[in-house]
Amino acid sequence: MTSNLLLLLLVCTAFLVHNVSGRGRKDKDRGKSPSSRNAENLCENQDPNRTIDCFCDKMEYQNASDATCWIFSGLHQDDAVWDYFTTQKNMERLKFKIRPDGTLKFVPTRALSHLKRLLELEIQYANIAELTPYAFANLSSLQEITMTRNQIIDLKLHSFSRLPNLTQVTLDENRIAELRREVFVGLPELKKLYVDRNNLSVLHDRAFSHLRSLEELELNGNQLQVITRDTFAGLKSLKILNLQENRLRMLGDHTFFEMPNLVELSVDRNVLQYIRDRAFEGLSRLNRLTLSENRLTTLGNDILCGVPNIHFLDLRDNALHTLTFDTVNPIMENLKNVTSYFFVEGQSVLFSIAVLFLDVLI
Repeated sequence: MTSNLLLLLLVCTAFLVHNVSGRGRKDKDRGKSPSSRNAENLCENQDPNRTIDCFCDKMEYQNASDATCWIFSGLHQDDAVWDYFTTQKNMERLKFKIRPDGTLKFVPTRALSHLKRLLELEIQYANIAELTPYAFANLSSLQEITMTRNQIIDLKLHSFSRLPNLTQVTLDENRIAELRREVFVGLPELKKLYVDRNNLSVLHDRAFSHLRSLEELELNGNQLQVITRDTFAGLKSLKILNLQENRLRMLGDHTFFEMPNLVELSVDRNVLQYIRDRAFEGLSRLNRLTLSENRLTTLGNDILCGVPNIHFLDLRDNALHTLTFDTVNPIMENLKNVTSYFFVEGQSVLFSIAVLFLDVLI
């Protein structure tokens, strides 16, 4: 009898120890889950050795809508830290900033894939040499992408793709040297594209051909030397084109013909020496044309025939020595309007045409 009782006691003790230790292991494993509401919450990370620190507008689990995340040290694309973003899936605005002692060499696609409601994304001061295909996780909600000062050199095919609600892309102050076809694809709502102050020297023909809704294109502060009609093929909705501070030497016939809705065209501070008579043909809605600070010495008599609605014309600081009344005649009626402007100061000689203008306007 005594031996039976002892055996029963040993069995019960072993059962209890097994249950307690098993439950302890399960509790420990549960603490490691990416969906943990305490230790793993993106907005409440207390780890002193953290590599990323996010400051959120709301700290509670799945309640933040805005966050600024600082990168403290190098991260890899497969780091588990990117899964912390599962704890704040309702994020709408997200910024990544990199400290001087940190680095980020890629777009964190893995983190973005968890944020199905994201509207705005901004990354600054990273070291992202290239944007890979589908880098932004095909987020259907995303509306604005800002990627300034990230040392980007190469945009791979489909870098910006399958983003049906994207309206604005900003790529200012990077090192992009070339824009190929098929970089911007599947962006039916894109209205604004800014590629200012890069190293762009090559725009492939039809590089923007998929951007049927684009209204504003900023390419100022680059190294462009040649543009043609095919450069801007497909931009039927474009209203504003900025080509200031490039290295353009000539504008050929029908250069802007693919943009019939263009309202503003800026080609200031290039090295323009020659403009063909039909360069602006097809721009019947053009209202503002600026060509200041170039090297133009003469303008043909028919150069403004295709732009009858110009009310603002800036030719300052060129080297014009010939300008006839016939050249300006197509827009003369517009210049009688008190809200119109025509600037010709800073030329190599004074124009007798100025006296004629006064007679006509009076």
